[in-house]
This record gives sequence, structure tokens and C-alpha cells, in this order.
Amino acid sequence: MGNSESGISLQCAFEMDAGGSDEIGLGPYTGNYWRLTVRDGKIVSAERDVAFMTNGFSDQIWEPFAEWVSVEHPDDVLAMYTDERQGMQRVTEDSIRLWEQRTTEYVAVVTQNLDAYPLDQPEVAAYVAQLDFICSSAQARVRDEIQAIPDQPNQPAGIEVHERIMRETIPQLRALPLPKAVRWPYQGRAFPLMEEYSQYGKSKRVPPEERQLQPLLVSRIHLTPGLDKCAV
Repeated sequence: MGNSESGISLQCAFEMDAGGSDEIGLGPYTGNYWRLTVRDGKIVSAERDVAFMTNGFSDQIWEPFAEWVSVEHPDDVLAMYTDERQGMQRVTEDSIRLWEQRTTEYVAVVTQNLDAYPLDQPEVAAYVAQLDFICSSAQARVRDEIQAIPDQPNQPAGIEVHERIMRETIPQLRALPLPKAVRWPYQGRAFPLMEEYSQYGKSKRVPPEERQLQPLLVSRIHLTPGLDKCAV
């Protein structure tokens, strides 16, 4: 807070959920601020600063959703965004309704029940087996590195090993060609959940002594075929 001739300046932090992030199991996204100027008891200016490029929202929600729209509903791109680059939302009555409709549809697609996964398809089964192999290798690395920590490893040290190896493993998982039948549940939810898990302590600014594995994130990752060994 500061004082000036133009009034009192305030900075108010807030967390944000948007684009169905809470329904997908991601967020809330931090690092956002309202900057307010108050003069004579009234708010005379308000400026919102959303850290969508650095708090995970762009990578986990905005970009996967934009790609889904461009692939599944290409005719909606210019109705929903100001240009084909999809960098900014178009704001009209029709656009707002369309955003609500497509967001609801997207959330349903990426959070579909596991019974809907076509695991009996050879391409999908091979993909899941590759995921499992990468996660098994990561699991072995976690075990070996924790055992190599001098004396009895403390909780923050063990969690840091988990998170670091997860961050190193995610690019390997993402590099695998995604079968069309399961593209969106993995690209739109599973991998962003893993990124949220691997960055939780840092993105939420949790002190090392208070960090712990996030059971809800872990359980959601465990439910995704091929990824259960990546969250242990």
C-alpha cells in the first residue's frame, strides 16, 4: 500500500479458476493482483494483473483448450477468439455463450470416465505400455536417489526428489505420439495434472518445511492408465 497526491494505492492478491480448471482438478492459479487507487473513500482506478503465463494457467488450461477448439471446432475459432492465433478471447454476447458451451464440452471430454478409455485398441494399449515403462523408470530413479541421500532423508528432501524427477519425466511422456482416441484426456488433463503435481510447492510458494505430496493430485494421476507409477 502507498500514498500519493492521487490517492492511496492498494495491491490485492487473488487466486483464479477459469476455463473449467476447478472441474478438471487444476488450479487455483496464484500470483494475480488487483491494483486499486482509492481517493476520498472511493475507488478511482482498478487494474487487474493476471499471471497466466507464469502461474501455469496458459500451459495447463488456455493452450490445450485452444488446440481442442482448433481441431474439434475449427469453424468456431474466429467466433471465440479475436484472430486465428487464439491469443485473446472475443467478447460479444454470442461469443460468451459459445465459450460457455465449448468449455462445458471440453471439460466433459478431458474428464471422461475411465470406462470410456478404449484400452482394448492395440494402438492405445501400446501407448499405455510406453507410459508405464517411462514411469517405471522414473519410479526406480526416485527410489535410488532417495536411498542415496546421506543419513535418513527428511520429508522435504524426498519430496524434492519426487518433484524434480517428475519434471524431467513429463517431456518424455509428452513426446510420445498420442492416439487420437485418448488424445484429449491425456493432453487436456493427465499431463497438466502431473505438471501441477511437480510444481505444487514452488507455484503455491509453500515453504520447504510444509511441503508434502498432494494426495488429491496423486489419486487423480493414479486413475489414468499408464501413469500410476509416476505419482508415488
